Amino acid sequence: MQPLIDWIAERIPWAGTVVLGQSLVTWTAAALLAIVAYVVLLVVRSRIRNDKRMQERRVPFSVGVTYQTPVEELEAIPGVVREIIESSDATRFDRAHFKAFGDSAYLFEIVHYVLSADYNRFMDVQQVINLGICRAFESHGIEFAYPTRTLHLATPIQAATGS
Repeated sequence: MQPLIDWIAERIPWAGTVVLGQSLVTWTAAALLAIVAYVVLLVVRSRIRNDKRMQERRVPFSVGVTYQTPVEELEAIPGVVREIIESSDATRFDRAHFKAFGDSAYLFEIVHYVLSADYNRFMDVQQVINLGICRAFESHGIEFAYPTRTLHLATPIQAATGS
């Protein structure tokens, strides 16, 4: 695999030509300082995680349900999801909220912690939670949403009649 950057600056003058690998590029000191400042800003704004030190895994995920879902069922969803997550000894429930009105769904955001750093364990636990949500929604008559669009025409289209 080729590195993204395979050149180094041989010398950095205040203004002039710099040898970068096999090519000559004209840079000014101000341009080089701007590039360095931008890279430092990106690093400072980034969250650096050391997965070796992780003891538990934070798991945020979203669920969307159809706009035809009754309000009583919407109110029940956070509690239903909480029960599913808390039924596992490998998790710690954090929160479940009706977050937003999406383009095609009522959106819920759920956050829990898997009490292990192991990725395979996390996936096993998340699978059990996802299947539990599917079962619970099916028993409550709640449907998952998928992207849809409804087109309303200003003038109704008349059906063509054949002769």
